[in-house]
Amino acid sequence: MSNIIGIAVQPLALQLKLTGMEVFEVSDAEAAENALEAVLDTDTQAVVVDERLRKGLSLRMQHALTQRKGAPLVIYCPEFDSEASGTDSYIASVLKQAIGYEIRLD
Repeated sequence: MSNIIGIAVQPLALQLKLTGMEVFEVSDAEAAENALEAVLDTDTQAVVVDERLRKGLSLRMQHALTQRKGAPLVIYCPEFDSEASGTDSYIASVLKQAIGYEIRLD
């Protein structure tokens, strides 16, 4: 498997594929959860998941992802066509999980 894998619905799936990463194109959160379960126990280093799929994940999976330490790092990616607020705080929280330190992005 690739070091970085994407799990997304269209059009984000296509955008991620254009970067060269391996992408599981899914239609709903249930399919995304199945793909996540398949990827979590591999040597993959990072999984980029479509933000729109996050709320549809089961409570069990959401809890497992928040408690998970080490690789793969799960990163939620918003749609590129919408302006996201709070991007700095989101990036800081992802980095804190990855490196174990809280940083400030000013």
